[in-house]
Amino acid sequence: MIIVEKIANPAQKPLQNLGRLSIRTWAASGTVPAFLPDAGPWNDGHNCHAHQWAAFVDGTLVARARLCVHKRLQDLPDSDYFRGFEHGFSAPIAALSQLMVLPEACGQQILRILDWLQLGFAKYLGAKSAAILTNVPARLEYLPGLGFKLLGETPERTGGERPSKVFALVLDENFSSRSRSSGDFAAGPDSAPNLRTANRMGWCAQVPSEITEAFIEAAAGCSYPVLDIGAGVGLASLKALERRASVTVNDLCPEHLAHFARTAAAAGLRGFKIAMGRIPGGAAFPDGSFDAIHASSVFHFLTPPELADTIRAMGRWLRPGGRAFVQTASPYVGGFGKFYLDYEARKKAGEPWPGFMENLAHYASEETASAIPAAMNMMTAGELAAVFRNEGFIIERAYQYRRAGLPSRFHFDGREESGVIARR
Repeated sequence: MIIVEKIANPAQKPLQNLGRLSIRTWAASGTVPAFLPDAGPWNDGHNCHAHQWAAFVDGTLVARARLCVHKRLQDLPDSDYFRGFEHGFSAPIAALSQLMVLPEACGQQILRILDWLQLGFAKYLGAKSAAILTNVPARLEYLPGLGFKLLGETPERTGGERPSKVFALVLDENFSSRSRSSGDFAAGPDSAPNLRTANRMGWCAQVPSEITEAFIEAAAGCSYPVLDIGAGVGLASLKALERRASVTVNDLCPEHLAHFARTAAAAGLRGFKIAMGRIPGGAAFPDGSFDAIHASSVFHFLTPPELADTIRAMGRWLRPGGRAFVQTASPYVGGFGKFYLDYEARKKAGEPWPGFMENLAHYASEETASAIPAAMNMMTAGELAAVFRNEGFIIERAYQYRRAGLPSRFHFDGREESGVIARR
């Protein structure tokens, strides 16, 4: 699991660790700049006023990013390399520097998430433009898609390092709407307020359901952090942050998390961590970490064994008295033909998971099937509550309903969604 967080008031030890990471990254690339010391941490003098982010894999520091905002181009880190490009920047200028990822952590799109965090925060701090100096191939590939304009190339740097490209981005009032983390969050069906996910996991709701509203209200009063599982682009997380909750935002899709990072940072929202990994197998948290856990439209994508494992893990992660807020599709959701009749027949026959639909394409339209996995595990509220009881939870509420914003093609008889609030 990858955890990304902003370092608040960095002390000397965290700064030393970040400096050592920079040296290790340069050494791994074989282009250690000549100005670096032979050993120990590295600090170029900008860290004292910079905003810093760090990424960890299983508790090990693997990446860092640093943001500095200045009124003059010559005050930026590596300012000498921006000479001759003054026309590309409007002050205040945000420098996105020291974006370092160890080779063993590359390929997991940590770079993109860290860049979006920096850009959003730069916008919040009032920067009018952003400057990047880089020769990292992966970054060179995606920066134009984020709206950056290539201004030119620097001379060859010391130590045999490859020349870097100079990029600029205008952070105007259209920045948030113009730039997207993936570029292809299509609208949901029936023009409903939903966005199609970037990883074929259905749609991200843009209107909170009753269960989500209950989670947001609970999060506002929590003393410990709360967890949003399968957060998508972060509807519930953003609203909980607005209520001053401390939120760990989980998703397995880096495009979703990058989108959330930009939105949250640009709004000046604090107190969140990003956790990228699939639950249950790809994510783990210390026991007793959270006061509340939210999972909306996630459980129906889990197999029966995965579902039981996830609820068991939630029981460990919650503090005593902590609550789970879960919404999932019921067998009575529309858009799947006569599946509800097959469900009822299986239930009558005593099958243990009568709502597990393995041949989804047999029931769903081509458009719906193309947006979701090949199998789904649909449950009534009573069936979902029974799994929670088996794992030691106390059920506070379990009921069927039609959630707000549900596309009309999925309407049936008012029992489309299953909601459960359960206490540890």
